[in-house]
Amino acid sequence: MNEQDVADMRATGWGEFMAGDTTLVITTYDALGPAAAVHIFGADLVRRARKLASGSSLMTVGRR
Repeated sequence: MNEQDVADMRATGWGEFMAGDTTLVITTYDALGPAAAVHIFGADLVRRARKLASGSSLMTVGRR
């Protein structure tokens, strides 16, 4: 993946996350591992997507 591919994936991941869909991030995390998911989507999005997917706590979706 080149830098543009990573930027596109990150933007898509954020867009889907903001719509409540964590599939792209979680599938990447499960298939390629945590390090690859963080490289592609960034630590903040991976953390938020995993938290939302777990359904174990309330959280705010918007950025700070």
